[in-house]
Amino acid sequence: MKKLAVFFHVYYHKQVDYFIEKLGNINNCEWDLFVTYSTYSATTEQKIRAFKPDAHFIAVENVGYDIWPFIKAIKSVDILQYDLIMKIHTKNKNTKPNKINGIRFKGYLWRNILVDSMLLNRSRFRKCAGILEDDRVGMVCGYEVLKTVSGSLPEDSGKMRTEAMRIGFRTDHRKFCAGTMFLAKPKALVPILESDVNPDTWETVSKSHSSGSMAHIYERLLSFSTYEAGLDIRSVITYPKETLLVYFHSVIGPALKFLFSLNREGEERDKYLTVIGLKIKLSR
Repeated sequence: MKKLAVFFHVYYHKQVDYFIEKLGNINNCEWDLFVTYSTYSATTEQKIRAFKPDAHFIAVENVGYDIWPFIKAIKSVDILQYDLIMKIHTKNKNTKPNKINGIRFKGYLWRNILVDSMLLNRSRFRKCAGILEDDRVGMVCGYEVLKTVSGSLPEDSGKMRTEAMRIGFRTDHRKFCAGTMFLAKPKALVPILESDVNPDTWETVSKSHSSGSMAHIYERLLSFSTYEAGLDIRSVITYPKETLLVYFHSVIGPALKFLFSLNREGEERDKYLTVIGLKIKLSR
């Protein structure tokens, strides 16, 4: 029977009941639960221990969003003793729509797609675990959140390439699991595990919905670790309606942008006008 390690970062303690219900869909494997937190809650621990008495709790610094807690945890646990690694975390409610892959994420839609991609039900968990039986695959996440590095965001440009080179990663990787909730093989995480990431890597205390941070850069590098290990990322469709929006965004959208678009790109957020493929820099 396969052995799974689940790494669950709790920042928003009021969401714990939702996650406990979803974790109940794990089946057909032995599994350990590692809970990271920057603020302790006795109520949270009581609820989790009632569900999973042998859960492990790891205190972490409030830096690097959910990324540093995960890296710190996998550096403290022998992940190679497991067959599968799952990363999940509480996620704030979007009061303003946040558009990714053509989907307007409002409320808890962003969190729910990320979680349901693996834990929608018991059969969905088995499906994701089954995909990882392919020797070529190292990570599975939601199709709706599998994103392409665009260059239009600060975390997609020079700063990200600099950090990738610093830790020995190539800079030509394109696809990543936005939101960093995934099921993976331990082998896929070894390159990031062997990096020198530490609490000083992160510039500031975590704050929701900012951009251009080192945490957003490592959102990409966690996925790129899979490619560095010689493996690929696969995705699963979770919500059909949102899948259609992704299709329009990835197939129809680029054609329209080629004809005419106005965007800000790069770390300096320079403004560019594109007309029939010709890109013209306007101003900052």
